[in-house]
Amino acid sequence: MVISRCFTVLGILAGSSLAAASAHAAEADCGKWETAFTSLAGEGEALNTSFCSAAGGQEFSFEITCGSGSLNLRFMPQIEGDGLTFDKVTVDYAIDGKSHAVETQFEELDGAFAADIATTDPLIAAMKAGRSAIVTLKDTKAPAYTVPLAGFTRAISKLIRNCG
Repeated sequence: MVISRCFTVLGILAGSSLAAASAHAAEADCGKWETAFTSLAGEGEALNTSFCSAAGGQEFSFEITCGSGSLNLRFMPQIEGDGLTFDKVTVDYAIDGKSHAVETQFEELDGAFAADIATTDPLIAAMKAGRSAIVTLKDTKAPAYTVPLAGFTRAISKLIRNCG
């Protein structure tokens, strides 16, 4: 009986250690640009370049997915508030001080501000050359988000090269 309880306690401790290690590994993946195949809700797998942040109280995800002849740009900030509804929102990407306005469609399912852009869009070229982007959702009360661009060129080049 005592041995059984010891194994139960050890099992609980091991399980909580694995959960903590797993959570730490997920955090470690955040904060850098990555290109990989990922699952899209109801759409199978797609090649995706992404960046996420939880630093400084700014939680957001930024994704670019390979589409047919274009890229699907998705900015997903964690905006506080129930029942947020938007239709079209202009998202401004200020890269090293130069503004790139993109008309987006709000997708309520995952809170994404999404737009299709060409692989040759000036925004992609600016992001490749830039050090950081300040992302602002025009006409909303959301804060400005800082997106570091270190590693973006490698990640987006891999995406575009393999986009079919």
